[in-house]
Amino acid sequence: MKLTNILSRIIQEGSKKQLSDLDYIDFAESELFLELANPDMALPYEEEEPNIWTFTDLYGNKLGVLLTPQGFVKSFFSVKDKSGKSQRSFDLQRDEEALDKNSFTKGEDERRSNTIAKIILNEIIPRQLSNRPSMIQFQMINEYRYKIFEKIADLAEEKYPHLEIQKSPNTNFIRIVNK
Repeated sequence: MKLTNILSRIIQEGSKKQLSDLDYIDFAESELFLELANPDMALPYEEEEPNIWTFTDLYGNKLGVLLTPQGFVKSFFSVKDKSGKSQRSFDLQRDEEALDKNSFTKGEDERRSNTIAKIILNEIIPRQLSNRPSMIQFQMINEYRYKIFEKIADLAEEKYPHLEIQKSPNTNFIRIVNK
């Protein structure tokens, strides 16, 4: 499918849904990622702390992916609250009123999802799922993020066919298991 057709479809679907600006950005980014997912197009990233990888997007936002001791994988924005204290926001929309609006820039950057995918596929899975039994889990806050992490799970299944993918869209959970 041509890129212009993909973009046209996404714009039309987004318009029909009458989404807020932030929801439209999430929708467009997830739809583009579903069509064009390519972890090779990831932004440079680094492991800033053990099990915490960070990168900077097109707008200068600092983002990251962390692996909790319980095996949950979470993505976040590094932002400042209104008092200037740095913190991680796992849901910008929910946290927006408490944040310094000058500490982040809204906008669509599909390379964010590519980078998150690369971190999960090349860093987290080999580290966390090298032993049996082991598992990583994703619990998404909305359907758009579910779609992105579902695509990442599908990429994981292609790269690591011995892993089992367990999808639960009704509860917004995805698990990747090495039995």
